[in-house]
Amino acid sequence: MDIYVPTNDEILENYVGISWSDFDESDRRDVIATFHQIAIDNLQVAGFDCNQITGRHNTVRGWLGANVYQTKILLIRAYRKMSNWERELAYDAIDRAYDATRDMFAA
Repeated sequence: MDIYVPTNDEILENYVGISWSDFDESDRRDVIATFHQIAIDNLQVAGFDCNQITGRHNTVRGWLGANVYQTKILLIRAYRKMSNWERELAYDAIDRAYDATRDMFAA
């Protein structure tokens, strides 16, 4: 299944749920970049084809308001609805990415 993932730091920071109490503030950009890459790697291992969102959909306003997507969960958008099983795979991949990032940058 093709899914779309943002590269915008503000989206990743504010709408994915990174808890900054888990990290040193000086590592902010590294944390975001690391989380993003690990999440994409995990999603690909789970069988998703990840595409980076570009253009207006890669802005916070475009991310939140883009009504062309059938699935909108965390940092994932897809043009078709995800099954419950696909959603569970996606949530698990993102949770593992967050845990791995937290372990790498523990404050």
